[in-house]
Amino acid sequence: MSTPKYIQLNELQVNEKAIVHDMLDQNQRMEFMERGLLIGEELTMLRKSTLGHMLALEVRGTVLAMRHCDACLVIVLKNQ
Repeated sequence: MSTPKYIQLNELQVNEKAIVHDMLDQNQRMEFMERGLLIGEELTMLRKSTLGHMLALEVRGTVLAMRHCDACLVIVLKNQ
C-alpha cells in the first residue's frame, strides 16, 4: 500500500484531483470555507494561467479562481 501524498494545492497539475486536508493560514481559513473549500472536500485543478499566478479549481460543481499565493496555503491529499 502506498503512503499518502500531501502537497500544496498549487503543486497539483491540470486535471488532477485531490482532497483538501488542511489550511495553513488560520486568517484565510474562513475565506476559503466561504468559497466552498472545506476540509475533506474533493477538488479538481482545471487550469493554471500561463505565468502561474492564477488557478481555476472545480469544487462541488463550482469553478473557483484562486491566486497562486493563496493556493500555497492549502494542503491537499493527492489522489493516486
